[in-house]
Amino acid sequence: MPRIRAKTEAAPVIEPLAPYRRHQVAQLLGMPLAGVRAAIKSEGLRRSRRRGRDYILGEWLLEWIKAGEVVRPAVKATEHEAGERPGRSG
Repeated sequence: MPRIRAKTEAAPVIEPLAPYRRHQVAQLLGMPLAGVRAAIKSEGLRRSRRRGRDYILGEWLLEWIKAGEVVRPAVKATEHEAGERPGRSG
């Protein structure tokens, strides 16, 4: 029986000084173009506009990604030792 190998793709490299267009950002991050537009409009993704075209510097893109970091709440020592999960009772 033939083996099925998982496709492994290298993570995209975002150059901090490179200017990216909206469609390039969408392709780099694997998200729809509408998601990039929404990020510009409401989520704080910076852009520069020259001659009617939007440009996003790689540095700004990296800052936006870092700003979306999800921080898990710390587990109390007593809950951890007892094998309990935070926020669960019973």
